[in-house]
Amino acid sequence: MQGHAVVVPSLKEKLEERLGERVALSTIYQMLARHGWRKLVPDTAHPQGNTALREDWKKKSD
Repeated sequence: MQGHAVVVPSLKEKLEERLGERVALSTIYQMLARHGWRKLVPDTAHPQGNTALREDWKKKSD
């Protein structure tokens, strides 16, 4: 089985579009946990963010 990563805010937008109503982030996290999705990844990069620290965090979290 190959692992996958999900960025929740982008999933939230797509889910809300599909359902036609707002969905809480906690609901999405609970749904993912219920289905065994545990991989955490940083959200899209902030312009003032530290790229080196983000890459280091990603390496340590694998």
